[in-house]
Formats: sequence, C-alpha cells, structure tokens
Amino acid sequence: MQEIIDRCIMPGVTLQELWQVLGTAESALLAISVMVVLTSLLCLVAMTLAGLNERRREIAILRSVGARPSHIFFCC
Repeated sequence: MQEIIDRCIMPGVTLQELWQVLGTAESALLAISVMVVLTSLLCLVAMTLAGLNERRREIAILRSVGARPSHIFFCC
C-alpha cells in the first residue's frame, strides 16, 4: 500500500521506471533492425553472385567477340 502512495506522491519515480522500460524496448528493436539489415545485405550479395555465375558464359562470349567491360556492365 505504501508503494502505491509513494508512486502517487512522486510521479518522477514512475516516469523513470517507464523510460527505463522504453529504453530497453528501443534497444531490442534496434538490435532486431540491425539483424534485418545484415540479413538483407547477405541475401543481396548471394543473389548477385548467383546471377553472375549464371551469366558467366554469356559474359565470356561477349568478351571473346571484343566487348569492352563497360559495355558488358551496362548491357547486362
């Protein structure tokens, strides 16, 4: 009962506890956001490498007939 009375008299203590909980939740959400970004970047690199491996033969043929690297870069 005394704790309830203390919280009513001193709302600063309650607000401090609230900000502490919100700070913890914000840190957790930030950690999840970082993991999502890293996972997305990893998937993007994997897809780029997979696409490049599929086009390796086409790029070799273009190079053999005299295509410049810039042409291949902008064409494919």
